[in-house]
Order: sequence, then structure tokens, then C-alpha cells
Amino acid sequence: MSNNHNYVSRQIIKTWFNRAKNPPNESYNYFDRFISLWVSFNCFFVAEFYEEAKENFHSRYPSEQNYLKIICAEEEYKEIYSELLKEDYFKMVLNDFKDNTLQTVTHFPGKIADMRSNPPEEGDASEFTDINNFEQFIRIIYQVRCNLFHGNKSPDRDGDIEIVEAVFKMFILFLEKVYEAEEFILDEENGEDKFEVKGEKIVELNSLGLELSEKIQQTVESEFKDEKTMRCFYSKVKLKRNLLGLCWIDPLENQSVVVYLRKADYSSVDPNKIVKYSVPGSETFGGYPLVKVDNFSEVDYVLELIKWVYEKDKPDSK
Repeated sequence: MSNNHNYVSRQIIKTWFNRAKNPPNESYNYFDRFISLWVSFNCFFVAEFYEEAKENFHSRYPSEQNYLKIICAEEEYKEIYSELLKEDYFKMVLNDFKDNTLQTVTHFPGKIADMRSNPPEEGDASEFTDINNFEQFIRIIYQVRCNLFHGNKSPDRDGDIEIVEAVFKMFILFLEKVYEAEEFILDEENGEDKFEVKGEKIVELNSLGLELSEKIQQTVESEFKDEKTMRCFYSKVKLKRNLLGLCWIDPLENQSVVVYLRKADYSSVDPNKIVKYSVPGSETFGGYPLVKVDNFSEVDYVLELIKWVYEKDKPDSK
């Protein structure tokens, strides 16, 4: 997995996932929870695979079917699914869905019909006959999503309730493992993200990433007196306001920090070759060069890069 998610997408993914896992009120039923879960997943796979889907399917706007093909072929997801199959509860949920729900409350035994056609045809239905088949798992979930989103699932029908509840239970177990692999921090107590507002900066709590961010922030602000621009931010959310800066700081959940630099060729001052540039197929946010900082020993090196581009871009240096 590429972990291409920026601050905004990570927040959307987590917020909708936590809403699915920890319903905001008692009236929030399995239909509401499944919808929330799919919104989270939708944001996740678009952030994760947009560039790959755009290139593979030659479209600026890849379809969900395009994304599903990539997801079903992803080896890491297959491995996560295989590991889950070793857990008795997950296997029980899958087998109950396969052997009971799909045999009693669907149009075609063992399958979920595509309800967009009227009447539905068995040849268009998605089957779930083998719990070891990852592609069947993903596509049966997607078929339920399609039927629900296109108006053919009702919270007033017992059969639909049984299907949506069963699919939700197996889907959330899988998706939680995927998000854990992505090192997303999910608050299991109340579904709220662990963020607070500090002044006008959005910061993450209790992480090495925050400490690294603060050290870089404080040093930049004390050493570089560029009053015409905002110098740095904790989050790329600020970039939505079209503010320019000397660098942008993005704390990650895995106790690292990504520093986005001004656009320049840093090769002459980057002997360790840690600057990553935006290239076709591996674009960075906004096309800005970036550096990932994992520990305090790397901060001084990054500050030298920031100082170099600052001096280079000063009006009196040209």
C-alpha cells in the first residue's frame, strides 16, 4: 500500500469509519452504519489508487469498477484477508452469511442479485460460494452497496436487514485491519478523532510527530524572517486557503513528519538523497518536493535544506 493519503483524506476516512463503528445514537441502524463504512472505504481507495487507476484505465475519472479491479488484485489486501480467516469469529460471520443468509433471503441461492435490472437476472448476480476467495468477498460487498445506493434495499424489509447487517459485520472487520496496516489511529472509545485546535493550527496529540513538527516550526520561525509569507503549517489543510510558505509540515499518525519544501532542485545540498520529487506515476502533493523525517537526528539536515532554498529565493541573492 502506498499510503498516499493527505491530512484531509485521512480525516474523512477516520471520521466515517468511527461513525460506522461507534454509532452517534441509537437510531443509527445497520443501513446507516454500512453507508458510513462505504463512504470511508470510497475515500480510502480513491486516495490510495487514483494515480494507478488513472494510468491503468486511461481516465481522469476512474469508475468504482476500475478501483475494484485494483483492490481485488492487491496482494497486501489478500494477505490481510487470509490472516483474518485464521480468526474464528471472522470465519463464523462469513460462513453464516454464506450458508444461511444467502440461502434463505436472496433471489438466487448463494448470490446477491443485481437489482438494477427488472426482473433481476441470475447471470448478473454476485456469488459468495467460497470464503477463501477474496475477490468474491469484495464483490459481494460491492453488490450490496449498489443495491442499497440505487434504491433496492429497505430498512423495513426483514430480508434486506439481515443481508445488510451480515455484510456490515464482515466488511468492518476487514476494513479495520486494512486501516491498521495503514497506521491510521482510530479512537475506539467514542469515535472521535484525536485532534484539537491549538491557536489556528491543527495538531495531533501525544506523538513524536508533533514534537518533531514543533521543533521544525520553532526553528524556522526563529531563524528565517520572511514576513511576506506564512512560513509553515502543521497541516496541508492550510494550503486550501492558497497561502504560500517556506515549508509545510504534516504530522503523520506513524510518528513521522512530512516536510514539503519549496519547488527547487536540492541535489547540490542533499548528499543523502532524501528529497523525493514529484514524477509521473508518483506525484507528490501539489508537485512539491518532500522529505520524511522519522527522528530528531534528521531535523538539522532538513533545516539546512530549508535554509538553502530560503537564501536562494531571497530577492538580493539573484
